[in-house]
Amino acid sequence: SAVREYGMLPLLSGGVLVGLSGGADSVMLLSFLVEYRRREALDFPIFAVHINHGIRGEEADRDESFCLSLCSEIKIEIISRKYDVPLLAKSNKLGLEEAARNLRYSVFSEIISGRNDISCIAVAHNRSDNAETVIFNLARGTALKGVCGIPIQRGKIIRPLLSCTRNEIEGYCEENGLEFVVD
Repeated sequence: SAVREYGMLPLLSGGVLVGLSGGADSVMLLSFLVEYRRREALDFPIFAVHINHGIRGEEADRDESFCLSLCSEIKIEIISRKYDVPLLAKSNKLGLEEAARNLRYSVFSEIISGRNDISCIAVAHNRSDNAETVIFNLARGTALKGVCGIPIQRGKIIRPLLSCTRNEIEGYCEENGLEFVVD
């Protein structure tokens, strides 16, 4: 697994905050980490965070409810926050995606700041996201750094699913009976 291959265990052992949207990739990531901890007989804390960006109305509220339910079911503490990203984007003259991404990473940092039970943040970027990033950066005329795409680890952010394809992620969910939301 990427945890072993990329030496993520020391970071995980200090506790992990998982970004949970409710989609297949983040549900698979949370499930994988819970299962990995059990299978390896490890004892690191796992928390989840869901951010309702206020972009998709009732659908976003449904995603939030799903995440709260899932975490309750598997006994993982979840922090859920709701924001008005369209307003934030407008007031900061940013696109919706950029404003949402900036907000997410800001909230992640705020949550782990000063805590001694979370040493890293796990996000569910996968190989498809990485390919999109490389293509986008190439189209923008990026430098070599941009052609490399999303790093598997940057500071306290880890991306254990970066080598997985979307099909592999959905296959894992199907094999393990994991429900997820589709937006």
